[in-house]
Amino acid sequence: NKSGTCAANQCQAACVKRHKDGVGKCTTNPDKKMRCICFYLCPR
Repeated sequence: NKSGTCAANQCQAACVKRHKDGVGKCTTNPDKKMRCICFYLCPR
């Protein structure tokens, strides 16, 4: 996200909104910026 903060529920909501089912996780970049990464299940 662009705000530099990451709330897990906001991250999750953004992932679902963009890509349907997925899991949002918050990580920290090497430059200490927070970012949300979305993980998705592969279709069977």
